[in-house]
Amino acid sequence: MRKVVLLVVILAFFSCKEQKTEDIATTVSALDSQTKKEAYLLSIFQDDQKVRDDKKEHEILKRNNFDYQTQEYKAYLKKVHITDSLNFIKIKTYLERFGFPDFKPTNELALHAFNTVLMHQPTYEKQLQLFPYLYQGYKEGKIPKEKFSFLLNNMHRHKYGKSYPHAKTDEENIKQLLKKLELISKSR
Repeated sequence: MRKVVLLVVILAFFSCKEQKTEDIATTVSALDSQTKKEAYLLSIFQDDQKVRDDKKEHEILKRNNFDYQTQEYKAYLKKVHITDSLNFIKIKTYLERFGFPDFKPTNELALHAFNTVLMHQPTYEKQLQLFPYLYQGYKEGKIPKEKFSFLLNNMHRHKYGKSYPHAKTDEENIKQLLKKLELISKSR
């Protein structure tokens, strides 16, 4: 009986995840104007920031004597991870459909969604899935070199567990990191 219940729970989880992915694809397909695209991207950025509440996190930890193993703190982290996973699917679906935006947003925070989602991915492999789109945005001048250099260093930290020693210029840093991370052939 326990196995049946467990199987039902697992099937329900995967069907809900599949449903969310289909809903996201439908939502992205309906983004037929710059205004809608910008609002969609801005909502992703805002969702990311809303779930990351330093004050709330500190209050939870303080209330639990800074014990990172409490159920309350784990629930907080789970909410963050769920938001990050959902935002990853949203951004990836957007990029697959439209590529990096070619419009100048009325609210610059809309474009921060891409950087933020990439940086909050737990693994280098997930970051790598977004990289070609961001690299294309960088090559087309849509992502400033400072931000792109920062993103590459974040990827380096995920892959190697430490920051890369920054070169004298962002251009040189980007060149070195693309080579070090073996991204040059993956970005063409």
